[in-house]
Amino acid sequence: GAKLMTFLENQLQASGHRILIVDTSRTTGFERTRRFYEKLNYHKEAIIRDFWADGDDKVTYWKRIN
Repeated sequence: GAKLMTFLENQLQASGHRILIVDTSRTTGFERTRRFYEKLNYHKEAIIRDFWADGDDKVTYWKRIN
């Protein structure tokens, strides 16, 4: 997963992009996903409550890639 994200970040950077935004769920089933992004230096930018469903918040992460 980390190699794929690095490849994606490098491709986007080479194309002139400045940031990458990723979204995931705040439920316990996505805890590993959130830790994965945080380990790759993505910063939690926003939480939108009840986005996916009642009680299932959207968590948005961002990372500067340039």
